[in-house]
Amino acid sequence: MSLDLYGSRYEPSRLFNPWETFMHRDESKHVADSKAQFRLGHFVHPSPTPTSPTATQPPLPTVTSQEVVELFLTHGSHRLDDAIPHQQQILKDFMKATIARSPVAPTSAPQNNYIDDLKSTPVSDIALLDDRNNHEGCSRKYDKHCSDCYIVSKKMAIRDLCTHLEGERKTAQGSVDRRIMFIPNLTPHGALLLAATCARRSAVPLRDFLHRYLGRQHTFSVRTSWGFFTEFHISYHAIRLGPIETTTDPRIVSGKSLRQSAPLPLRSQTGNDEDLYYHEAQTSSLCWGPDETFWTELFLVDTYFGSEQNLGTYLENPLLTIPGNGFDPPLGGRKLMKEPVFDPREYFLMKIDRRTEQVATEYRALVETFNKRMEDYAIEVRIVFQDDDQRKHTQTLSNVIETIHTFVDCISGIIDAWESFSRHEIVLFTRHAPEKLKWPDMLTRINRNMTELDRLRKLLITKRELFRSKLESLHTVSSLSQTDTAVKQGNDLKTLTKMTVYVAFPLLFTTAFFSMSFANPPYPWAVFICVLFMVGVVNYIVAETWGNGGEVMVRWVVVKLRS
Repeated sequence: MSLDLYGSRYEPSRLFNPWETFMHRDESKHVADSKAQFRLGHFVHPSPTPTSPTATQPPLPTVTSQEVVELFLTHGSHRLDDAIPHQQQILKDFMKATIARSPVAPTSAPQNNYIDDLKSTPVSDIALLDDRNNHEGCSRKYDKHCSDCYIVSKKMAIRDLCTHLEGERKTAQGSVDRRIMFIPNLTPHGALLLAATCARRSAVPLRDFLHRYLGRQHTFSVRTSWGFFTEFHISYHAIRLGPIETTTDPRIVSGKSLRQSAPLPLRSQTGNDEDLYYHEAQTSSLCWGPDETFWTELFLVDTYFGSEQNLGTYLENPLLTIPGNGFDPPLGGRKLMKEPVFDPREYFLMKIDRRTEQVATEYRALVETFNKRMEDYAIEVRIVFQDDDQRKHTQTLSNVIETIHTFVDCISGIIDAWESFSRHEIVLFTRHAPEKLKWPDMLTRINRNMTELDRLRKLLITKRELFRSKLESLHTVSSLSQTDTAVKQGNDLKTLTKMTVYVAFPLLFTTAFFSMSFANPPYPWAVFICVLFMVGVVNYIVAETWGNGGEVMVRWVVVKLRS
């Protein structure tokens, strides 16, 4: 093993390219993804093997949605993991929403299969599908029709996509070498469709991918086993105008929206009347295949808050002269597909390049708007040294700090995931791909987007420290104010005690004395006043002369008053 001193972090160069296995086409490895009988939904009730060449296989029993979900969630699980509770719980809760709660039918009555359940999904539950083969000398890039091309490129409802995916990836023009499924706002029925129609060997990677998508994880990775798996997840926040009722995620998991939305703080404090909200969002991609000439791309995006409003025209733009030359959905409609990309590694970098640019743009708008509000509020709160009785500024500062922390954590997750990818898997796109001259430019743009995200993160951290310091100052002043109030209350109690000792005690003693039956002088009021004066003088002399004794008396009276 040689040592490459010019490589990143002096990593030992690999003599063997792990991607080399996938550079050559082997159609025997395509069967598991192409043939319908290898789909996961067909393994719920496997058909028996015929006993003779003339025997026919009986039709498969009805496969219900519940059976598909249970098989998908347990397929490939290890015995050591079976005892662990709540594994991939969010995926379980999400997919089990597809199980119909219909009344139990008689045992003789046929049950609905998962295809029937998918047919009941609304038309608004859509996906963009692009199937095409790869062949030499295609004339489509010259805006001409090509009879050797097989292309299905259109927007489809989930219930219609199910029928298409149930078929085999074999056509008169050859196999479907590249399949792209672009699904906005994945619903439980969409997840059921993916689970039922995926190849059995792809079930575990697909299940892990969906779990990471639902859980808003950050990942950039390339894995290899029987095939390759390129995957990334980018979680971010997007700012949009209200009202919140029209931009809330309608997907419900465990009684709450899958993606959360909240008002951007400091609206009333800064005099900015814009009804602004920030929304959780996720962009996820999984590309897999037995070799780089035959692969599938699954791309999931959250658009419920108003993102990519023109995605319905990506593939069916009426201005297109040739059907199938539409805009590439995973690239956000940035590139026309009259020259489609068939290299999965290059496509992986193109997707990250485009989507990190989108995330950097979203965060730039969000952070700069939020920063303007924070600067205006900082001017207001700078002269405030003590909070009011309602703790208005304390509550506002706490909300701002919590929101900043949410944004910083998400941005840090993106940057950390990319740095981890750069330390390990990136050699598949650099050292093991020296002939790819376009890739370094894409990597440079991605790093530039990460630098921009890091700048925004540092800006937020600076503001967080500023407001945290102000919040601590208000807490300190509040504590001192409470201490001063307690001291004043103690002094007032001490004064009350002295009044009790010097005034109330002689008065009570004299009154009690003259209330007795034998105390009946001829001039009662004159004697009463004289006795009261004498008792008061004696009480004062005793209290002031004895000093500590007086203090002891005071403390004793205080205890009695409090009890």
